[in-house]
Amino acid sequence: MIDKSVRKLNRLVEAREINIAELTEQYIAEIHQHNDHYQAIATFSETSFRLLAETADQMLQSGEERGPLHGIPILIDDLIDVANMRTSYGCEAYSNNVPDVESIVVRRLRDAGALFPGKASTSELGLILEEEADRFICRSPWGDDFVSGGGTSGVMIGISKNFAAAAIAMDVGGNVLLPAAFNGMFALVPSYGRIAHTPIYSRGLMFASVALITQDVADSAFLMNIVAGHSEVDPLSVRMPNVDYMTAIQRPSRGLSVALTNAMWNAPCDDDHRSAISRIEKLLKSTDCNVVYKRPPIRESIDAWKTIQCANLHASHGHQHQKNPNRFGTIAAEWIDQGAQTSAMEYIEAQKRIYGLRLLLREFFTSFDVLIVSAAGCVPFKYGAVPSNLQAGDNLTGWQDYASMCNIAAVSGFPTANLPVGLSKEGLPICVFAIAKPGDEDLLLSLCKLLEESAVEHK
Repeated sequence: MIDKSVRKLNRLVEAREINIAELTEQYIAEIHQHNDHYQAIATFSETSFRLLAETADQMLQSGEERGPLHGIPILIDDLIDVANMRTSYGCEAYSNNVPDVESIVVRRLRDAGALFPGKASTSELGLILEEEADRFICRSPWGDDFVSGGGTSGVMIGISKNFAAAAIAMDVGGNVLLPAAFNGMFALVPSYGRIAHTPIYSRGLMFASVALITQDVADSAFLMNIVAGHSEVDPLSVRMPNVDYMTAIQRPSRGLSVALTNAMWNAPCDDDHRSAISRIEKLLKSTDCNVVYKRPPIRESIDAWKTIQCANLHASHGHQHQKNPNRFGTIAAEWIDQGAQTSAMEYIEAQKRIYGLRLLLREFFTSFDVLIVSAAGCVPFKYGAVPSNLQAGDNLTGWQDYASMCNIAAVSGFPTANLPVGLSKEGLPICVFAIAKPGDEDLLLSLCKLLEESAVEHK
Protein backbone atom coordinates (compact mmCIF):
# COMPACT_ATOMS: atom_id res chain seq x y z
CA MET A 1 0.00 0.00 0.00
CA ILE A 2 2.79 2.48 0.87
CA ASP A 3 4.18 2.36 -2.66
CA LYS A 4 1.01 4.03 -3.96
CA SER A 5 1.08 7.51 -5.48
CA VAL A 6 -0.42 10.50 -3.69
CA ARG A 7 -3.28 10.44 -6.19
CA LYS A 8 -4.01 6.75 -5.58
CA LEU A 9 -3.97 7.24 -1.81
CA ASN A 10 -6.34 10.18 -2.21
CA ARG A 11 -8.80 8.01 -4.14
CA LEU A 12 -8.58 5.20 -1.58
CA VAL A 13 -9.24 7.60 1.29
CA GLU A 14 -12.12 9.19 -0.59
CA ALA A 15 -13.68 5.77 -1.21
CA ARG A 16 -13.14 4.80 2.48
CA GLU A 17 -11.09 1.81 1.30
CA ILE A 18 -8.15 2.58 3.54
CA ASN A 19 -7.51 2.76 7.26
CA ILE A 20 -5.16 5.67 7.81
CA ALA A 21 -3.81 4.38 11.12
CA GLU A 22 -2.92 1.04 9.52
CA LEU A 23 -1.33 2.84 6.56
CA THR A 24 0.71 4.96 8.97
CA GLU A 25 1.98 1.84 10.72
CA GLN A 26 3.29 0.57 7.40
CA TYR A 27 5.28 3.77 6.87
CA ILE A 28 6.57 3.63 10.46
CA ALA A 29 7.69 0.03 9.94
CA GLU A 30 9.68 1.04 6.84
CA ILE A 31 11.34 3.88 8.72
CA HIS A 32 12.30 1.57 11.61
CA GLN A 33 13.63 -1.03 9.21
CA HIS A 34 15.71 1.21 6.96
CA ASN A 35 16.43 4.61 8.47
CA ASP A 36 19.28 3.52 10.74
CA HIS A 37 21.13 2.47 7.62
CA TYR A 38 20.19 5.24 5.17
CA GLN A 39 19.95 8.05 7.76
CA ALA A 40 17.34 9.87 5.67
CA ILE A 41 15.25 11.19 8.56
CA ALA A 42 16.81 13.58 11.06
CA THR A 43 13.75 13.99 13.31
CA PHE A 44 11.14 11.23 13.52
CA SER A 45 7.90 12.38 15.19
CA GLU A 46 6.51 8.88 15.62
CA THR A 47 4.06 9.57 18.46
CA SER A 48 2.62 12.66 16.79
CA PHE A 49 2.42 10.81 13.46
CA ARG A 50 0.30 8.06 15.07
CA LEU A 51 -1.99 10.45 16.94
CA LEU A 52 -2.66 12.52 13.83
CA ALA A 53 -3.43 9.36 11.85
CA GLU A 54 -5.98 8.28 14.47
CA THR A 55 -7.57 11.72 14.35
CA ALA A 56 -7.73 11.53 10.55
CA ASP A 57 -9.59 8.20 10.77
CA GLN A 58 -12.03 9.66 13.31
CA MET A 59 -12.74 12.58 10.98
CA LEU A 60 -13.58 10.15 8.17
CA GLN A 61 -15.87 8.13 10.42
CA SER A 62 -17.71 11.25 11.60
CA GLY A 63 -18.16 12.53 8.06
CA GLU A 64 -16.10 15.69 8.55
CA GLU A 65 -14.95 17.48 5.43
CA ARG A 66 -11.61 16.15 4.23
CA GLY A 67 -8.86 17.77 2.19
CA PRO A 68 -7.12 16.27 -0.87
CA LEU A 69 -4.17 15.10 1.27
CA HIS A 70 -6.24 13.71 4.14
CA GLY A 71 -4.12 11.17 6.02
CA ILE A 72 -1.32 11.17 3.43
CA PRO A 73 2.25 11.50 4.83
CA ILE A 74 4.49 14.20 3.38
CA LEU A 75 8.16 14.33 4.37
CA ILE A 76 9.58 17.81 5.09
CA ASP A 77 13.16 18.89 4.45
CA ASP A 78 14.91 20.09 7.61
CA LEU A 79 15.47 23.52 6.02
CA ILE A 80 11.72 24.21 6.26
CA ASP A 81 10.05 25.29 9.50
CA VAL A 82 7.31 23.06 10.94
CA ALA A 83 5.54 24.31 14.06
CA ASN A 84 6.29 22.31 17.22
CA MET A 85 8.75 20.05 15.40
CA ARG A 86 12.52 20.22 15.81
CA THR A 87 13.99 22.09 12.84
CA SER A 88 17.78 22.26 12.93
CA TYR A 89 18.61 23.29 9.33
CA GLY A 90 21.15 20.46 9.43
CA CYS A 91 23.24 22.45 11.93
CA GLU A 92 24.18 21.43 15.47
CA ALA A 93 23.91 25.06 16.61
CA TYR A 94 20.13 24.81 16.06
CA SER A 95 19.64 21.27 17.36
CA ASN A 96 17.18 22.49 20.01
CA ASN A 97 15.25 24.83 17.70
CA VAL A 98 11.49 24.17 17.75
CA PRO A 99 9.65 26.88 15.76
CA ASP A 100 6.31 28.29 16.93
CA VAL A 101 5.38 29.39 13.41
CA GLU A 102 5.67 27.22 10.32
CA SER A 103 6.30 27.86 6.67
CA ILE A 104 3.30 28.89 4.59
CA VAL A 105 3.74 25.86 2.33
CA VAL A 106 3.65 23.55 5.36
CA ARG A 107 0.46 25.25 6.55
CA ARG A 108 -1.13 24.70 3.13
CA LEU A 109 -0.20 21.01 3.24
CA ARG A 110 -1.54 20.70 6.79
CA ASP A 111 -4.80 22.44 5.83
CA ALA A 112 -5.16 19.91 2.99
CA GLY A 113 -4.96 17.09 5.55
CA ALA A 114 -1.33 15.97 5.18
CA LEU A 115 0.47 14.19 8.00
CA PHE A 116 4.16 14.84 8.76
CA PRO A 117 6.25 11.87 9.92
CA GLY A 118 9.29 14.07 10.53
CA LYS A 119 12.13 16.11 9.07
CA ALA A 120 14.50 14.79 6.40
CA SER A 121 18.27 14.98 6.74
CA THR A 122 19.88 17.87 4.88
CA SER A 123 23.32 19.37 4.49
CA GLU A 124 24.22 22.09 6.97
CA LEU A 125 22.35 25.35 6.24
CA GLY A 126 21.55 24.07 2.75
CA LEU A 127 25.15 23.98 1.56
CA ILE A 128 26.13 21.33 -0.97
CA LEU A 129 28.40 18.83 0.73
CA GLU A 130 31.58 17.48 -0.79
CA GLU A 131 30.80 13.88 0.11
CA GLU A 132 33.38 11.43 1.36
CA ALA A 133 32.99 7.84 2.53
CA ASP A 134 33.02 8.88 6.19
CA ARG A 135 31.11 12.16 5.73
CA PHE A 136 27.75 12.05 4.00
CA ILE A 137 24.16 13.18 4.49
CA CYS A 138 22.47 9.89 3.54
CA ARG A 139 23.57 6.60 2.08
CA SER A 140 22.82 6.16 -1.61
CA PRO A 141 20.17 3.63 -2.75
CA TRP A 142 22.67 2.48 -5.40
CA GLY A 143 25.17 1.26 -2.80
CA ASP A 144 26.90 2.39 0.36
CA ASP A 145 30.02 3.31 -1.58
CA PHE A 146 28.13 5.70 -3.93
CA VAL A 147 27.67 9.43 -3.33
CA SER A 148 24.04 10.44 -2.74
CA GLY A 149 24.45 14.03 -3.94
CA GLY A 150 24.56 15.64 -0.49
CA GLY A 151 22.17 18.57 -0.06
CA THR A 152 18.57 17.44 0.43
CA SER A 153 19.31 13.79 -0.26
CA GLY A 154 17.26 12.90 2.83
CA VAL A 155 13.96 13.56 1.08
CA MET A 156 15.13 11.68 -2.02
CA ILE A 157 16.04 8.56 -0.06
CA GLY A 158 12.92 8.95 2.09
CA ILE A 159 10.60 8.83 -0.92
CA SER A 160 12.53 6.10 -2.72
CA LYS A 161 12.34 3.91 0.43
CA ASN A 162 8.64 4.65 1.08
CA PHE A 163 9.06 6.67 4.28
CA ALA A 164 6.33 9.00 2.94
CA ALA A 165 4.24 9.47 -0.20
CA ALA A 166 5.92 12.72 -1.32
CA ALA A 167 8.17 15.46 0.04
CA ILE A 168 8.93 19.15 -0.07
CA ALA A 169 12.41 20.62 0.16
CA MET A 170 14.18 23.96 -0.13
CA ASP A 171 16.49 24.52 -3.10
CA VAL A 172 19.03 27.31 -2.58
CA GLY A 173 21.54 26.70 -5.34
CA GLY A 174 21.34 23.12 -6.56
CA ASN A 175 21.02 21.28 -3.24
CA VAL A 176 17.72 19.75 -4.47
CA LEU A 177 18.52 19.29 -8.15
CA LEU A 178 21.85 17.48 -7.66
CA PRO A 179 20.61 14.79 -5.22
CA ALA A 180 17.43 14.41 -7.31
CA ALA A 181 19.62 13.61 -10.33
CA PHE A 182 21.85 11.23 -8.34
CA ASN A 183 18.87 9.41 -6.83
CA GLY A 184 16.72 9.29 -9.97
CA MET A 185 13.78 11.20 -8.47
CA PHE A 186 11.31 13.53 -10.14
CA ALA A 187 11.76 16.97 -8.60
CA LEU A 188 10.10 20.24 -9.56
CA VAL A 189 11.66 23.55 -8.54
CA PRO A 190 8.99 26.08 -9.60
CA SER A 191 9.53 29.71 -10.58
CA TYR A 192 11.11 31.80 -7.85
CA GLY A 193 8.26 32.99 -5.63
CA ARG A 194 5.66 30.64 -7.17
CA ILE A 195 5.17 28.85 -3.84
CA ALA A 196 5.03 31.10 -0.78
CA HIS A 197 7.09 29.80 2.13
CA THR A 198 8.19 32.14 4.95
CA PRO A 199 8.14 35.93 5.36
CA ILE A 200 11.76 36.53 4.36
CA TYR A 201 13.31 33.12 5.02
CA SER A 202 15.59 34.24 7.80
CA ARG A 203 18.20 31.49 7.55
CA GLY A 204 20.42 33.26 5.06
CA LEU A 205 19.31 31.34 1.99
CA MET A 206 19.07 34.05 -0.65
CA PHE A 207 17.76 31.93 -3.54
CA ALA A 208 15.34 29.76 -1.56
CA SER A 209 12.60 28.06 -3.60
CA VAL A 210 10.26 25.32 -2.39
CA ALA A 211 10.67 22.14 -4.43
CA LEU A 212 8.34 19.15 -4.78
CA ILE A 213 9.71 15.59 -4.79
CA THR A 214 7.19 13.02 -6.00
CA GLN A 215 6.91 9.54 -7.46
CA ASP A 216 5.88 10.90 -10.85
CA VAL A 217 4.92 14.02 -12.79
CA ALA A 218 1.19 13.73 -12.10
CA ASP A 219 1.77 13.71 -8.33
CA SER A 220 3.75 16.92 -8.70
CA ALA A 221 0.86 18.50 -10.61
CA PHE A 222 -1.53 17.30 -7.90
CA LEU A 223 0.58 18.95 -5.16
CA MET A 224 1.04 22.15 -7.19
CA ASN A 225 -2.75 22.59 -7.16
CA ILE A 226 -2.53 22.61 -3.36
CA VAL A 227 0.61 24.59 -2.52
CA ALA A 228 1.22 27.05 -5.37
CA GLY A 229 0.22 30.65 -4.93
CA HIS A 230 1.04 34.07 -3.54
CA SER A 231 0.69 35.05 0.11
CA GLU A 232 0.62 38.52 1.60
CA VAL A 233 2.67 37.11 4.48
CA ASP A 234 5.54 36.34 2.09
CA PRO A 235 6.66 39.52 0.30
CA LEU A 236 8.98 37.45 -1.90
CA SER A 237 6.14 35.37 -3.34
CA VAL A 238 4.90 36.37 -6.79
CA ARG A 239 1.34 36.84 -8.05
CA MET A 240 0.72 34.56 -11.04
CA PRO A 241 -2.51 33.37 -12.69
CA ASN A 242 -4.14 30.33 -11.08
CA VAL A 243 -3.67 27.12 -13.06
CA ASP A 244 -5.23 23.66 -12.84
CA TYR A 245 -2.05 21.63 -13.19
CA MET A 246 -3.83 18.28 -13.35
CA THR A 247 -5.70 19.49 -16.41
CA ALA A 248 -2.52 21.02 -17.85
CA ILE A 249 -0.58 17.73 -17.93
CA GLN A 250 -3.25 16.24 -20.19
CA ARG A 251 -2.66 18.85 -22.87
CA PRO A 252 -0.75 17.70 -25.96
CA SER A 253 2.77 19.09 -26.26
CA ARG A 254 2.64 19.42 -30.04
CA GLY A 255 4.13 22.45 -31.72
CA LEU A 256 6.40 23.53 -28.88
CA SER A 257 9.73 25.14 -29.64
CA VAL A 258 12.36 23.16 -27.73
CA ALA A 259 16.07 23.81 -27.35
CA LEU A 260 18.28 20.78 -26.66
CA THR A 261 21.85 20.79 -25.43
CA ASN A 262 24.06 18.12 -23.93
CA ALA A 263 25.60 20.55 -21.47
CA MET A 264 25.89 24.23 -20.58
CA TRP A 265 28.99 26.33 -21.28
CA ASN A 266 31.98 24.01 -20.73
CA ALA A 267 30.39 21.52 -18.33
CA PRO A 268 30.98 18.01 -19.74
CA CYS A 269 28.36 15.32 -20.44
CA ASP A 270 28.81 11.53 -20.57
CA ASP A 271 27.71 9.19 -23.38
CA ASP A 272 24.63 7.91 -21.53
CA HIS A 273 23.24 11.42 -21.23
CA ARG A 274 24.09 12.24 -24.86
CA SER A 275 22.13 9.18 -25.96
CA ALA A 276 19.19 10.23 -23.77
CA ILE A 277 19.14 13.70 -25.33
CA SER A 278 19.15 12.08 -28.81
CA ARG A 279 16.17 9.89 -27.88
CA ILE A 280 14.31 12.97 -26.63
CA GLU A 281 15.06 14.75 -29.91
CA LYS A 282 13.45 11.92 -31.91
CA LEU A 283 10.42 11.79 -29.64
CA LEU A 284 9.76 15.52 -29.77
CA LYS A 285 10.15 15.68 -33.53
CA SER A 286 7.58 12.87 -33.82
CA THR A 287 5.11 15.12 -31.95
CA ASP A 288 5.67 18.03 -34.36
CA CYS A 289 7.77 20.04 -31.92
CA ASN A 290 10.33 22.42 -33.37
CA VAL A 291 13.60 21.05 -31.98
CA VAL A 292 16.95 22.83 -32.25
CA TYR A 293 20.31 22.09 -30.65
CA LYS A 294 21.01 25.42 -28.98
CA ARG A 295 22.46 26.49 -25.66
CA PRO A 296 21.97 29.89 -24.02
CA PRO A 297 25.11 32.05 -24.01
CA ILE A 298 25.57 31.98 -20.23
CA ARG A 299 28.63 31.61 -18.05
CA GLU A 300 29.24 29.69 -14.84
CA SER A 301 27.44 31.30 -11.89
CA ILE A 302 28.82 29.41 -8.91
CA ASP A 303 31.31 32.04 -7.74
CA ALA A 304 28.71 34.82 -7.80
CA TRP A 305 26.16 32.61 -6.05
CA LYS A 306 28.69 31.66 -3.37
CA THR A 307 29.62 35.30 -2.71
CA ILE A 308 25.97 36.19 -2.11
CA GLN A 309 25.30 33.06 -0.04
CA CYS A 310 28.33 33.64 2.18
CA ALA A 311 27.32 37.22 2.91
CA ASN A 312 23.76 36.21 3.75
CA LEU A 313 24.88 33.28 5.88
CA HIS A 314 27.14 35.62 7.86
CA ALA A 315 24.29 38.10 8.33
CA SER A 316 21.95 35.36 9.58
CA HIS A 317 24.31 33.07 11.48
CA GLY A 318 27.45 35.10 12.23
CA HIS A 319 26.35 35.95 15.77
CA GLN A 320 25.54 32.32 16.51
CA HIS A 321 28.84 31.18 15.03
CA GLN A 322 30.70 33.70 17.13
CA LYS A 323 29.06 32.37 20.31
CA ASN A 324 29.25 28.67 19.42
CA PRO A 325 31.99 28.12 16.82
CA ASN A 326 32.33 24.42 17.69
CA ARG A 327 28.69 23.76 16.79
CA PHE A 328 29.19 24.55 13.10
CA GLY A 329 30.72 22.23 10.53
CA THR A 330 33.88 23.07 8.60
CA ILE A 331 32.14 24.14 5.37
CA ALA A 332 29.49 26.25 7.11
CA ALA A 333 32.14 27.94 9.27
CA GLU A 334 34.29 28.71 6.22
CA TRP A 335 31.35 30.20 4.30
CA ILE A 336 30.20 32.32 7.26
CA ASP A 337 33.78 33.59 7.76
CA GLN A 338 34.06 34.38 4.03
CA GLY A 339 30.80 36.29 4.25
CA ALA A 340 32.27 38.46 7.01
CA GLN A 341 35.04 39.49 4.59
CA THR A 342 32.75 40.21 1.62
CA SER A 343 32.75 43.86 0.62
CA ALA A 344 29.72 45.78 -0.57
CA MET A 345 31.34 46.05 -4.00
CA GLU A 346 31.86 42.28 -4.23
CA TYR A 347 28.27 41.66 -3.19
CA ILE A 348 26.89 44.10 -5.76
CA GLU A 349 29.07 42.69 -8.53
CA ALA A 350 27.87 39.17 -7.69
CA GLN A 351 24.25 40.33 -7.78
CA LYS A 352 24.84 41.91 -11.19
CA ARG A 353 26.20 38.61 -12.52
CA ILE A 354 23.13 36.73 -11.33
CA TYR A 355 20.82 39.36 -12.83
CA GLY A 356 22.82 39.14 -16.05
CA LEU A 357 22.33 35.36 -16.12
CA ARG A 358 18.58 35.81 -15.72
CA LEU A 359 18.42 38.47 -18.44
CA LEU A 360 20.28 36.22 -20.88
CA LEU A 361 17.90 33.37 -20.14
CA ARG A 362 14.87 35.64 -20.60
CA GLU A 363 16.21 36.64 -24.00
CA PHE A 364 16.86 32.98 -24.87
CA PHE A 365 13.30 32.02 -23.98
CA THR A 366 11.83 34.58 -26.34
CA SER A 367 12.69 32.00 -29.03
CA PHE A 368 12.05 28.77 -27.13
CA ASP A 369 9.34 27.35 -24.89
CA VAL A 370 11.53 24.81 -23.11
CA LEU A 371 15.23 24.05 -22.72
CA ILE A 372 16.27 20.42 -22.10
CA VAL A 373 19.79 19.67 -20.91
CA SER A 374 21.54 16.79 -19.18
CA ALA A 375 21.22 17.18 -15.41
CA ALA A 376 24.45 16.36 -13.59
CA GLY A 377 25.99 15.23 -16.86
CA CYS A 378 27.07 12.00 -15.17
CA VAL A 379 25.53 9.02 -13.41
CA PRO A 380 26.12 8.46 -9.66
CA PHE A 381 29.67 7.41 -8.88
CA LYS A 382 31.61 5.86 -6.01
CA TYR A 383 33.50 7.86 -3.43
CA GLY A 384 36.88 8.80 -4.82
CA ALA A 385 36.01 7.66 -8.35
CA VAL A 386 36.15 9.84 -11.46
CA PRO A 387 32.61 10.89 -12.55
CA SER A 388 31.49 9.41 -15.87
CA ASN A 389 31.62 12.81 -17.60
CA LEU A 390 35.25 13.45 -16.65
CA GLN A 391 38.55 11.79 -17.42
CA ALA A 392 41.27 10.59 -15.06
CA GLY A 393 43.84 13.34 -14.80
CA ASP A 394 41.33 16.16 -15.30
CA ASN A 395 41.92 19.17 -13.06
CA LEU A 396 39.09 18.52 -10.59
CA THR A 397 38.05 21.11 -8.04
CA GLY A 398 34.82 19.63 -6.74
CA TRP A 399 31.12 19.12 -7.50
CA GLN A 400 31.03 22.19 -9.75
CA ASP A 401 33.05 20.24 -12.32
CA TYR A 402 30.41 17.58 -12.82
CA ALA A 403 27.21 19.32 -11.71
CA SER A 404 27.46 23.02 -12.51
CA MET A 405 24.15 22.90 -14.37
CA CYS A 406 22.37 22.20 -11.07
CA ASN A 407 23.54 25.56 -9.74
CA ILE A 408 22.75 27.49 -12.93
CA ALA A 409 19.19 26.13 -13.02
CA ALA A 410 18.60 26.86 -9.35
CA VAL A 411 19.83 30.46 -9.25
CA SER A 412 18.07 31.38 -12.50
CA GLY A 413 14.67 31.41 -10.78
CA PHE A 414 13.20 29.69 -13.86
CA PRO A 415 10.99 26.63 -13.27
CA THR A 416 13.12 23.50 -13.56
CA ALA A 417 12.25 19.81 -13.38
CA ASN A 418 14.68 16.96 -12.85
CA LEU A 419 13.30 14.05 -14.84
CA PRO A 420 14.63 10.46 -14.84
CA VAL A 421 14.73 9.25 -18.46
CA GLY A 422 16.37 5.85 -18.22
CA LEU A 423 19.17 3.78 -16.74
CA SER A 424 22.80 3.37 -17.75
CA LYS A 425 24.28 -0.01 -18.66
CA GLU A 426 25.24 -0.33 -15.00
CA GLY A 427 21.65 0.32 -13.91
CA LEU A 428 22.27 3.88 -12.66
CA PRO A 429 19.81 6.76 -13.23
CA ILE A 430 20.09 9.08 -16.23
CA CYS A 431 18.32 12.40 -15.71
CA VAL A 432 17.69 15.58 -17.67
CA PHE A 433 16.57 19.06 -16.67
CA ALA A 434 13.61 20.66 -18.40
CA ILE A 435 13.52 24.44 -17.94
CA ALA A 436 10.78 26.88 -18.96
CA LYS A 437 9.92 30.57 -18.62
CA PRO A 438 8.81 31.85 -15.19
CA GLY A 439 5.15 31.03 -14.70
CA ASP A 440 5.13 28.21 -17.27
CA GLU A 441 5.02 25.31 -14.81
CA ASP A 442 1.89 23.98 -16.55
CA LEU A 443 3.67 23.73 -19.91
CA LEU A 444 6.76 22.26 -18.23
CA LEU A 445 4.79 19.55 -16.43
CA SER A 446 2.89 18.69 -19.60
CA LEU A 447 6.11 18.12 -21.52
CA CYS A 448 7.63 16.16 -18.63
CA LYS A 449 4.58 13.89 -18.62
CA LEU A 450 5.21 13.10 -22.29
CA LEU A 451 8.91 12.41 -21.68
CA GLU A 452 8.11 10.32 -18.59
CA GLU A 453 5.75 8.08 -20.57
CA SER A 454 8.39 7.64 -23.24
CA ALA A 455 11.05 6.79 -20.64
CA VAL A 456 8.81 4.05 -19.21
CA GLU A 457 8.39 2.59 -22.69
CA HIS A 458 12.17 2.79 -23.26
CA LYS A 459 12.84 0.70 -20.17
